[in-house]
Amino acid sequence: MSATMRSAIVIGAGVIGSAVAYELARDGWSVTVVDKAGAPGQGSTSSSSSIVRFNYSTFAGVVLAWESFHIWLEWRTHLGAAQSEHIAEMMNLGVVMLDVPVMNTAATTELFQRVGIDYEIWDSKDLAARVPGIDVGKYWPPKSISNAGFWEDAKEEIGALYTSDGGYISDPSLSAVNLADAAKRHGAHFRFKEEIVAILKSESRVLNATERTFDLRKKLWRF
Repeated sequence: MSATMRSAIVIGAGVIGSAVAYELARDGWSVTVVDKAGAPGQGSTSSSSSIVRFNYSTFAGVVLAWESFHIWLEWRTHLGAAQSEHIAEMMNLGVVMLDVPVMNTAATTELFQRVGIDYEIWDSKDLAARVPGIDVGKYWPPKSISNAGFWEDAKEEIGALYTSDGGYISDPSLSAVNLADAAKRHGAHFRFKEEIVAILKSESRVLNATERTFDLRKKLWRF
């Protein structure tokens, strides 16, 4: 390894860890990824709803989601993947955000305008027409089935905030595999069925990490 090459250990090979590994490796870092599972994307990533939406409460959150959405649209290009490689897909179907008290529609639309995200505001009639079969009754707040109010008819109706962009990722685990494969193409190394059990620091600098395999052997990595 070059004396000037920067090195990093990434703990976890889910969609986030694999993405971090890819960006670091692409930027010239020496990267090792450690995950206690047997393959990328086998932890919490495998249970992800993988929704791509933009209704976040901060400007930074909305910008990040909007930028990420466009990366998903060009996923193969972002990865540098061959046409033969099986990749996850961005299912761009639009997003309907119901008008409930926990969502501040005015604040959300203000952020959308700042970022440049097109949206529509639907009343209850629009919602019923655009999403056939939905019950537009307002039942807020949520009630337990044991609460008598659970069975009462709604006295008001709800609308929605709609964006034609957004949707979900077809296979979140596959997206992590895609990122891991892209990281490997840039020299990253993945170690599965192993975990980091200790990290030794001196002030703000990491000195070494102790790894454990599933046969309980330990290895010390020094920096």
